Amino acid sequence: MEHLSILLLCLLSHGVGNVMSYSTGAPPTACLELMPKHGRFAPEFSDPPYRILTDVVSINGTQLIKIVLQAIQVEEYSWKTIKGFVLQARKLDSQELVGAFSFQDRRDNGMPGDIRYMGCEYGSSAAVTHTNKRPKTELYLTWEPSGYYEGDVVFVGTFVQSFNTFWIGVKSEQLRLTKSAG
Repeated sequence: MEHLSILLLCLLSHGVGNVMSYSTGAPPTACLELMPKHGRFAPEFSDPPYRILTDVVSINGTQLIKIVLQAIQVEEYSWKTIKGFVLQARKLDSQELVGAFSFQDRRDNGMPGDIRYMGCEYGSSAAVTHTNKRPKTELYLTWEPSGYYEGDVVFVGTFVQSFNTFWIGVKSEQLRLTKSAG
């Protein structure tokens, strides 16, 4: 009986390691590929019911950019929701992370603390993720370029609709960064 208990414990612990769920946000290991660690599930390849919107398409210097992560209305009274996400700003030419996200620790959509930093390779504020899996239809962030880079940037993200339904590589429109004259 003791051997059976040990065998069962080993099997259960092995299975848990293969299907990791991060209801409090993606781990830093998801920074490069933006792939959630949801076991053997593959991303969706259909058009995502989500979008990444910015308030401008070009900026000068270190101007702050407002970003909205938005679920798209799919039927007259039906919205998809965001249960999880990862968002980064990447240089278009090299895919290197650039800039820093900021957000207020306040209630957006009636839910406190929905966003946190991921801790990717370029500084701790270059990528953000969710803090809970409660459904949301919009999230608001602010992004600031680092000031040294001049070129094109795109916001790239992963959106999780449910544990086995997610889209990776969702992109915003390109954003043109120019250095300030000073």
